[in-house]
Amino acid sequence: MLVDQHQSQLRQHIYKLRYNILVTEQHKQPTYADHSNKLVKEPLDDTGLLFAHIDADEGIGSCRVNRLTDLQDLSGYPYHCLDYFSQHAFAHQVGIASRLLLHPSYRRTNAFKLLVKSVVKTAFDNGISILIIDGVLSLERLYFKLGFLPYGIPFTHKDGMEVTPMILDANNQNRLREINSLLLDCYPANYCGSEAIKTKVDGLIKLRHELEVLS
Repeated sequence: MLVDQHQSQLRQHIYKLRYNILVTEQHKQPTYADHSNKLVKEPLDDTGLLFAHIDADEGIGSCRVNRLTDLQDLSGYPYHCLDYFSQHAFAHQVGIASRLLLHPSYRRTNAFKLLVKSVVKTAFDNGISILIIDGVLSLERLYFKLGFLPYGIPFTHKDGMEVTPMILDANNQNRLREINSLLLDCYPANYCGSEAIKTKVDGLIKLRHELEVLS
């Protein structure tokens, strides 16, 4: 579910979940970790779409999506080709998903797929047709089956895990149908997307793959 600015209790659940997973479980040191209150609240929370996955009145999953045009500084994304997207008229349709986290007890259930579907559908309903995410190695195959494609150079995330930039382009409905993506029902049945945007995204993916082969 989408959490608005006034749902402070739900937001606190999200911040606590982040701390429990990132700091307590994974022993990472997020920049904005509040060790006194055991929270991880970040500046991007104030401008992004914040999601919570609730089960039995408990927050067990979370994610955040920030629109590219809301980001003031792209230097923190050196591997994501955001400069490429920012120069095009569809830059406002590009979203960056981050802090996609799930409670350990739910990681072998359908909760992850349900959370991703909720994020993708709500982002699309808010005008975001291109979604970028850092795919951790253990989930890369699952992201691929959902419709995400690797398009960047693998790198070590600031929180310590190895990730690959991946992209989901809603404008490429044919590909989503070809792989029978679980995300298809996130979009209207008659949605075709923009061929111009699809061409730009496909061109970037092809270029990145060619550069990877050459390297």
